[in-house]
Amino acid sequence: GGGGARVVMVTRDITPQARLQNELAASERRFRALVENAPEAIVLLDVESGRFVDCNDNASALFGLPVDELLKVGPVDMSPPVQPDGRPSDATAAEYIMQAVDGSTPVFEWMHRDAAGRDIPCEVRLCRFPATDGLVLRGSITDIRERKRLERELAAHRDRLEAMVRERTAELERAIDELEGFAHAVAHDLRTPLRAIAGFADALVEDEPLSAAGADHVARIRRATERAGEIVDALLGLARVSHRPLDVRAVDASQMAFDVVAELRVHYRDRAADVHIQPAMCVVADPALLRIALANVVDNAFKFTRGTATARIEIGMRRQPDVVELYVRDNGVGFDMQYAHALFGTFGRLHGARDYDGTGLGLVTAQRAIARMGGTIRAEGEPGRGATFWIALPARAGDVTAASGAQGAPRS
Repeated sequence: GGGGARVVMVTRDITPQARLQNELAASERRFRALVENAPEAIVLLDVESGRFVDCNDNASALFGLPVDELLKVGPVDMSPPVQPDGRPSDATAAEYIMQAVDGSTPVFEWMHRDAAGRDIPCEVRLCRFPATDGLVLRGSITDIRERKRLERELAAHRDRLEAMVRERTAELERAIDELEGFAHAVAHDLRTPLRAIAGFADALVEDEPLSAAGADHVARIRRATERAGEIVDALLGLARVSHRPLDVRAVDASQMAFDVVAELRVHYRDRAADVHIQPAMCVVADPALLRIALANVVDNAFKFTRGTATARIEIGMRRQPDVVELYVRDNGVGFDMQYAHALFGTFGRLHGARDYDGTGLGLVTAQRAIARMGGTIRAEGEPGRGATFWIALPARAGDVTAASGAQGAPRS
């Protein structure tokens, strides 16, 4: 019963708490190591105060401020008043900050300004940062000055290239115009001497008695002048195709094909070709240019089915999403596809002039006419099994699916 002092000892195991504190400290060290070793500038922004509360050395170097000085300011303080797109920096920064606060991760270009007053184009990524003492955002800031420099150089190089292309294109167009004008002038001027040669040949026959050999020579002169006249006409036609103004409208291609075939039957009156023309073909094109192209391609079919026992020519059309294709198919001599590129060359031939007459300008004239309308022409063939020529024209809003007034299936 004495009044001596008593001591009460309470023992508590704090191992879990110590372990948690150690893990937290280790986690903070890992985070700090990640931040310090990151290639970009890293900042932590307190949303309420609008100031940086932490940063890595890269951020200090980017802005040209010691860390303790940088933590006294915020992103708006280290930016020009107005961004390059004309928006005020304070209001624009507030918009991006609110996006990050709402859970988004905005990534955007931003013009910062360092302590020396130099503008620094940057790419910024914002996201929410887990913190117990207020609302904090993590900002990753990448200096993109080098990227912007390369973009400017690339843009300048592209502008120079585009200017060179425009200049060279203009030069090429001038050269083509001059060449075509020259061809037109030469072809026109050749008519007079050719007529004179033909006239003197006729005078020889009429005025002087000729031997058989002399008559043969005069006949050869006549054939040669006729041949030269055909070439002159073809050259003039080629020049006209390149210079005439366009008149694009709906064209009854079936009726046009029927008319072309009728004219060619007069020219090839000794031929019996079975020609089928698809009805109700209508395209939007320049009618004069389309007729020139169609006439040359169909003439080609008549010409190269000459030795075929039963000549067949088919003229039709098919529609694709972006183009309307007219085709002319025959069962004539055909050609080897490895030489298809030569078909549309000036004076290009795959068969000898002695076997098949012509100027060598028909298909190039057709190609030029179709190109004037924004289209293309190509050929498919096989030796001894005929050929198909495809005329592709752009599908236009004014295309109609049936030719006005087309009745039945034209057959020639």
